[in-house]
Amino acid sequence: MNVSEIESLISSSHRIALIAHIMPDGDTLGSCLALGTVLKDMGKNVSIFCQDGFPDSLRFLKGIETIQKPDRRAAGHYDLVIALDCSDIERLGDCRPILDECTNTVNIDHHISNKGYGKFNWVDPCVSATGELVYELIKSLLHGRKLPIPVAESLYTAISTDTGSFCYSNTTPRTHRIVADLLETGIDVSRISSLLYKNKKLKWVMLLSEVLNTLELHFNDRVAALTVTQAALMKVGADETFVDGLIDYAKDIEGVEIGLLFREVEPNKIKVGFRSKFEVDVSQLAQIFGGGGHKRAAGCMIDANLDQSKSLILKEIHSLFERKSIQA
Repeated sequence: MNVSEIESLISSSHRIALIAHIMPDGDTLGSCLALGTVLKDMGKNVSIFCQDGFPDSLRFLKGIETIQKPDRRAAGHYDLVIALDCSDIERLGDCRPILDECTNTVNIDHHISNKGYGKFNWVDPCVSATGELVYELIKSLLHGRKLPIPVAESLYTAISTDTGSFCYSNTTPRTHRIVADLLETGIDVSRISSLLYKNKKLKWVMLLSEVLNTLELHFNDRVAALTVTQAALMKVGADETFVDGLIDYAKDIEGVEIGLLFREVEPNKIKVGFRSKFEVDVSQLAQIFGGGGHKRAAGCMIDANLDQSKSLILKEIHSLFERKSIQA
């Protein structure tokens, strides 16, 4: 699918639903809010849905308070449903019936593991963020008109967060050209960056202290693992939205190739985050356990306790290191 085809679908639709993925990040929320603002300005009746709450660091985005929890009664009421940054239909969570009961569904994403679950699919793994694709769509919808600042802020947030503030290997010349255009609108990059990366709540710092004490090193210190238990979250009064960014403290250790974060969702349900530096495609690891993502950032869910989950993951990493002849 291409931009003109999506624009045609939008043109012929009046009631449009946008869906963000579960445990939303800056890319899915920024993409939804940017597109939602433009569609509303076009006179469309737009609703944005997300199953879960969002990180405090993203509360500055204009319109974020309008995002709704899914309501089963909303299903079947839309001419067009667009899922943004969602690689797998299961990651729609409780929003899935809204997509399932619509005739025209569009899946816009950049994950290489995307399943192509929409009636129409626009998936490009070569871009750094779904925000890049949404930028292209919005530019087409505006027909040469200037991007409104709130839209540019949302798109900048989408791209900045999915590139690690333009530090990850998925950052391309195209990424910087798009961001240059966003800067031309007059957005305050210093303010946005401070709100995104330099405005941590005390509870987050307290949780970081708890989590760093769980650090484990494996395979000649090539793999570092951190753990977030329900007990740790309760101790500092935090929730799952405070977990964002913790995994980098494992990956960023000198000599570490793979950083892992094990988060206890329930006693026998563990969410695993993967990050890598140079040599390992962690999306392949995640896919073994039904997850997905990118070469350098991926995740999965395992139905087992913490010890069992760690054993399963480390076993697969050992096999991967042997296949790639990485010293372990």
